Amino acid sequence: MSKQLFSMSAQFGDRESSQVILPYFREIKKLFKQLGEAGFCDQIDEFCFILRVDGEISQWEFEGCENIDVDLKERYVSIDIGVPKEMWQSQDEDAIRAYLVGCMQDGLQMMVRALEEKNIQVNTQIFTELSSLLSEY
Repeated sequence: MSKQLFSMSAQFGDRESSQVILPYFREIKKLFKQLGEAGFCDQIDEFCFILRVDGEISQWEFEGCENIDVDLKERYVSIDIGVPKEMWQSQDEDAIRAYLVGCMQDGLQMMVRALEEKNIQVNTQIFTELSSLLSEY
């Protein structure tokens, strides 16, 4: 089975956090499906973004991008995106959207850098693909 070039998953800290962030999450996943797969790296098929959204029940207590995982056997690289409560509570739609877009752009740069440190080359056109895709968001 082929994988999408970009994918996203999420963990929500409580019901309220999921109610606020889920619409953005779904929009992004829909955009990622439009792109499908593309060969920007010989050893990696999928670049994964994992949202960790703080809530009352669970907190990951970080903001931005952390925890890069490069799995050459499964041919993916992933990064966690921390979404603290302050980022989604009492924020307008534009602020939430801008935060997620900024984190995905930063996260992709960090994932590519981690691959390059392992002497794995990634076509830099991947940045243009993500930016173009997120401009629709």
